[in-house]
Amino acid sequence: MNGLQLFHRRTILKKKIYTIALWLLSLIFFSTISLWFIFSTHHKKQLKKQALTYETFQNKLLKENSWDDTSDCKLTSQKKSNKKKKLLKIKNSNANSGLAEIPDVDFNSLRKYNNDIYAWIQIPKINISYPVLQHEKLDYYYLTHNIDNSFGYPGCIFSETNSKKNFSDALTVLYGHNMKNGSMFGKLKNFNDPEVFKKSRYFWIFTPDFIYQYRIFSASVVDKTGLTYQISFTDDEFDQFISRAYSNSVVDNQGVTVTKEDRIVTLSTCTGDDSPRICGHGAGYVRPRRKH
Repeated sequence: MNGLQLFHRRTILKKKIYTIALWLLSLIFFSTISLWFIFSTHHKKQLKKQALTYETFQNKLLKENSWDDTSDCKLTSQKKSNKKKKLLKIKNSNANSGLAEIPDVDFNSLRKYNNDIYAWIQIPKINISYPVLQHEKLDYYYLTHNIDNSFGYPGCIFSETNSKKNFSDALTVLYGHNMKNGSMFGKLKNFNDPEVFKKSRYFWIFTPDFIYQYRIFSASVVDKTGLTYQISFTDDEFDQFISRAYSNSVVDNQGVTVTKEDRIVTLSTCTGDDSPRICGHGAGYVRPRRKH
């Protein structure tokens, strides 16, 4: 075999290698695009399905109410009912007393759908209205699982397994994803706008037995560890926690005094970075009375 033939064979071999490499790269590229498309389509369908589920809950299992966030926990029903209205007086050391019409949250039906549901949270002016769940064994199960136990987003609003379901801990943390479409706790960042906070200084949590009203006294970006996520404090730790919450807050908390007797609920979501979290702290529920 002369040199010309050898050169010719090498050229043909190189062309075959280049052709195979090109085909492999094309296969990888189009496979990646296809997988991304499949995942994206599934993600969108999943978000839509979960949104419809929550919408069904809100429409069928929770009575519509008109909320007045400028005063102390006042509700007026938009729908006429023949049922006797149940009113609950809420006493708050940080605000005037008020009357609240207890929404008819159908917890029996909710628990048939998922037995881990134990409460409902409402922040009306920023359209946060979701059931609250707690898994029996896994702290962050509902970070990656939906209310129908399917894996994926948007997950659920949930508390850790060591949190008491009657919200009697010194601090209860509720977690939820910061979804791009604004669902879950995606609208907590709206508290950066002072005008939003003026209209939404309170949030409410409902359980089968009680209604809880919380005055928001702080909203800030915090580390994902530390006092912000403790459920109990020493006196010094509590003073340190409150001092940081006040000083780092982007919302107006003048005139709001939080004491160790108050029960605090923290609403926590991610910022998009690995470490920091957006947190809203609410306090001020004082001895809510049992429903009759």
